[in-house]
Amino acid sequence: MISIKIRIGEAMRRLLVLFLFLSLLASTVSVASAAGTDWWDDDYNYRVRIVPADNASPSRATLDFGAMLFELGVGPDGKETRWMADPSSIHAVADGSPVSFSWDPANANVVDGFESSLDGWNVSDDIDAALTTDVGPSSSLRFTKSTDAGVKLYTTLDAEELEEMEYLMLSGRGAFRITVRDPAKGTYMLDDAVNSDTFERTVFPLSGGAYREGATFYIEIYPLDTYTMNWVDDITLFGDEVTVTCGPADSDLYVYFNTYVTGRGVAPGGTYEVVDEPVSATVGEVEGFRVVFEQQYADTIGDTVEIVVSVEDARNDIEWVRYRIDWPSWVSFSDETYGVWGEMSRDGTVWSASWDTSHTVCDGHHLLSVMACDSEGNTVYQTTEVVVENIAGDVDLAPGATSFSFAVIGDTQPLSGNEPNPLVATYIMERVAHEEGLDFIVQVGDLTYAGNPLEYEHVREQITTYAKIPFYPALGNHDAVDAEGLELFEHYFGHLTYAFDYGNSRFIFLCSELSGQQGRITGDQLAWLEEELRSNADKDHVFITVHQPIYPVFHGLDNTGEVQEVIERFDNVSAIFQGHEHTYDHSVVNGMDIFVTGGATWLDSQYEKEATFNHYFVMHVNGDEFTWEVRPTSHLFFESPDDGMETTGSEVTVTGTTQPYTRVDVSGVEAESNARGAYEATVPLDHGENTITVSTSGLPDGALHEVSRTVVRLHPLEIALEGEARDGEPLQVVLTSQGEPAGEITVQAHDVTAVTDASGTATLPAHPGSTFKLSAYGDGYEGTYTMVDVSSGSGPAIAYVGLAIVVIVAAIIALRAKKKD
Repeated sequence: MISIKIRIGEAMRRLLVLFLFLSLLASTVSVASAAGTDWWDDDYNYRVRIVPADNASPSRATLDFGAMLFELGVGPDGKETRWMADPSSIHAVADGSPVSFSWDPANANVVDGFESSLDGWNVSDDIDAALTTDVGPSSSLRFTKSTDAGVKLYTTLDAEELEEMEYLMLSGRGAFRITVRDPAKGTYMLDDAVNSDTFERTVFPLSGGAYREGATFYIEIYPLDTYTMNWVDDITLFGDEVTVTCGPADSDLYVYFNTYVTGRGVAPGGTYEVVDEPVSATVGEVEGFRVVFEQQYADTIGDTVEIVVSVEDARNDIEWVRYRIDWPSWVSFSDETYGVWGEMSRDGTVWSASWDTSHTVCDGHHLLSVMACDSEGNTVYQTTEVVVENIAGDVDLAPGATSFSFAVIGDTQPLSGNEPNPLVATYIMERVAHEEGLDFIVQVGDLTYAGNPLEYEHVREQITTYAKIPFYPALGNHDAVDAEGLELFEHYFGHLTYAFDYGNSRFIFLCSELSGQQGRITGDQLAWLEEELRSNADKDHVFITVHQPIYPVFHGLDNTGEVQEVIERFDNVSAIFQGHEHTYDHSVVNGMDIFVTGGATWLDSQYEKEATFNHYFVMHVNGDEFTWEVRPTSHLFFESPDDGMETTGSEVTVTGTTQPYTRVDVSGVEAESNARGAYEATVPLDHGENTITVSTSGLPDGALHEVSRTVVRLHPLEIALEGEARDGEPLQVVLTSQGEPAGEITVQAHDVTAVTDASGTATLPAHPGSTFKLSAYGDGYEGTYTMVDVSSGSGPAIAYVGLAIVVIVAAIIALRAKKKD
């Protein structure tokens, strides 16, 4: 017997953190294959060799699956979910044949085995819960609910009980949601569900990113409906290590495995059991399909960079190898629509491509990812961090260029640090990305609300999802609430203040939020600005970008006059691009075009209605001419309710966003958006499917815009019984809805179900002599239930006996009367 410990969770959590803070270092994977050993099954991509210490005795080896996957660069084509070794795929193989194995978690914390009581659990009044031996080998918890409300059972866990835990395992049957939640923060380490007709074991990965030291966590169980009977047992938390016992075997073993994209629980392979302490075994190197970078990158890179990788140990033909820069989490590597990417060409096992950094990305830290895909659709990738630096000194990013175009985007910040960027900000980024003929994008600051790491990660993803051209931002006051914000901005975008040539033009980016100088351009920075203007006096154009306005509408720098005096000494400043004020404004000062553009986020009611609209600019340089266009957006978003939502209510409140002060029609109900572009209307619902349409012709393009969603108002159900429910006799049930027969409705009592016919009638088999819950449910109907009291089945027999006695007595009386006659 061979016993193997599998260490899974820590490396995956480390991997997610590394991605979050972009601190991956360039790495090269070197894995040796076991010479002369045939691969057991080409459907498996990975294996690790186990050398028993004693073929006749149990042996222990420690496998760290998370570290192996991290080393190999294994992951799904799209990173929005976690990846891990698939527990259902693990096989132990010796001499080319599978051998049996079983497993048990080490460092396990049994939350509850439900052997004796529900002590420690809080149970809502509308939940019927009891310990039972109905299913499984031992006592389990059986529960159901009697209300449509989201009632639950829950127990508490201290942070110390969760600190080393990576997985939750349970045995269950039915339809219920299970969560592990930090109620103080509203974050989840687990939010999943059991939907099973059989009593089975499931393993759920916990989100290490939601763990908070010192917190009290809840384990919560929510029945999903009123008609399903649920069972749960052996709720267990366990950590990285799992002991797998396999064999016996007379030779070395290999543990083969595949990966799966998770976020859902899985049923593990093998048998769950506790095993005795084994002796040690030796673990070989992991083998399998992988991508390996063939070079280490310098501290900084620029211009055109060669990307060279090898693809090793592929079990199938390689279909393609591609690179992506700052791979957005939800975008498939094979999707050609979004972001900066390129095909790589092949020379044997080596693949290469050229990446033009200066015309695709801004300076700063970037993630370079390379993915390989084989003919079976298996994917592996490697990611390394690179630091791009193209802007230094008097660099010219487009030597000789005299004709080019660029976009200018205003503030894109959300309403708070807990919200994503507004939909209109994403809409504008997508519009700009598809605008023909643009060479780069200028952004005037306030990319974030609070300047925290997660917000910067979201901003980077928003940019790289759409933009295939460089994105040059200024720092806004919301981007640098503290020193961390300044550091993050430099990390992602390279510089707080910077300048570069683009052909016949000079671009200068000021920082109105330097530490100790917030709201001012002064000291060394003001001197630098003056020198930039003086030394570039021969340029056809100088463009200045700053967040807090030098020439404000209402709100700007604290020392506007001082900065204006410096700028107005020079006559070749073509335009100044400013943000901060959530409005639109254009003016001309001393021949300079002065722009205020805060139009890519929520807008502000303090400004004139005519200037309160979402927009961006497209700027054109053609020799010594500078022209511009403002592009108001014609967006209409339907934000709630969700499409396909089911409700029992007679009306629903519809919300969304569009241009400010725009009248919209919401399925016949008139509404007008406010200064922030938000509209709201309450519309009535008919029973069944309702199509709700929001429309307007009041947007800048003058066209009719419509967005629709479907909301289902569930039909009510009424339950009636044909006669009394009697012990040992079938029960006939009649279902109606609003006075009409309801066919195709499932009727359930305990585990017994029947379906109503066209007349709304169904017959359930005999029931035991006790009160039971009778439920009814069907697509498009509101589930309902009733409690049924069962009468004794002897009732009819007694009646018949009584009748017989009466008949006999009557006959005797009649005979006696006849004799007297």
